[in-house]
Amino acid sequence: MRTWALWIIGLLAALGAHSAALAQTADKTGCKDHPSSSRFAGAIITECGVGNFDEFIAVVRQPAGGRMGPDNTQTLAGKVTSINYMLGEGATALEAVENYRAALAASGYETVFDCARATCNGVKLQPTRKTRRGEVAFDGQQRALLARKTANTGVSWVSVFAGTAAFNRTRQAVELDVIEEKPLTTGQVTIDAAALGTGLGGQGKVALYGIYFDTGKADLKPDSSAQLGEIAKLLGADPKLSLYVVGHTDSQGAFAANVDLSKRRAAAVVAALVGQYRIAATRLQAEGVGQLAPVTSNATEEGRAKNRRVEIVAR
Repeated sequence: MRTWALWIIGLLAALGAHSAALAQTADKTGCKDHPSSSRFAGAIITECGVGNFDEFIAVVRQPAGGRMGPDNTQTLAGKVTSINYMLGEGATALEAVENYRAALAASGYETVFDCARATCNGVKLQPTRKTRRGEVAFDGQQRALLARKTANTGVSWVSVFAGTAAFNRTRQAVELDVIEEKPLTTGQVTIDAAALGTGLGGQGKVALYGIYFDTGKADLKPDSSAQLGEIAKLLGADPKLSLYVVGHTDSQGAFAANVDLSKRRAAAVVAALVGQYRIAATRLQAEGVGQLAPVTSNATEEGRAKNRRVEIVAR
């Protein structure tokens, strides 16, 4: 009896949400159009969200066999604005996508990828961001468009996905994502000296993600200074402590090159601690192991980012 009661309560809640979506006649509170891309005439905003620094997995070519993978997708990073629209009565996905295509072309965007109807079924453009709710049903009517623009201010992308509304099969919906590429603001995560000491005492090593290098290079970036200062404090507080400084990479690139890069990065950290913080060179030893000791899989960009690190290990 209790299970049935819970099921009925859940059904009523779902019907309530469904009815609210059907009854919506104005934009959702707090939502507005993106400055660079207006809406299709007569549409209202049903959902919206902004990630100041987020990722968007864009499909850039038709997948072989209908499956997405690294060969046909590209992970974009930057400010991601997601807006879901419900089109007015009688408006179609074709109208919406073609109007967006024309407007984007007039604004200097080039089409990178598009699909229509059944060819979109395997593309799975809809669930690109975990934080969003899909508005378009996969019923064979969907259409998609991805466009890119390169300007002095940077690279921006617009993804348009349109089709039958999932919550109202008599209307069409559009999922619009605007991705403004930008680098990650680093220097925001630092492990303090006390936490470093605790980590070394408990596990014998600590992974540092506050040490920064440009891709493929071993020159320390200025944002690394906060973390270097905390390592220096740790060593200053315990004159008997000596460390291995070990560089790690992801699995991208040749093995020998990765081992060399990881050791040069570790050596750069040692050089900074000795030269800038007056730590005795005899207390530090630089080593590099390339991709030999990952903390997670290298199959995703998120995993590769975790594997690219510098560790300090108690000697």
